[in-house]
Amino acid sequence: MTEVDNPGVAWVRKLWSRYYGTKPIDTMQYQSITHIPPIPHAIEMAIEKVGYKNLDGRAIKEALDTL
Repeated sequence: MTEVDNPGVAWVRKLWSRYYGTKPIDTMQYQSITHIPPIPHAIEMAIEKVGYKNLDGRAIKEALDTL
């Protein structure tokens, strides 16, 4: 799966275009969610639970729900 095939990325791009039109996506804003303190910890928890190869958004959300 490439980035453009990812439903989450498609959703972010759709929202971005709704609010910012054709302005290019600012990489720092696009990736800044990983700098919110609980996110990296939830990703680590999800990897421990399902493994790296099975990591997906659902696993991360379930880990976040346990925090």
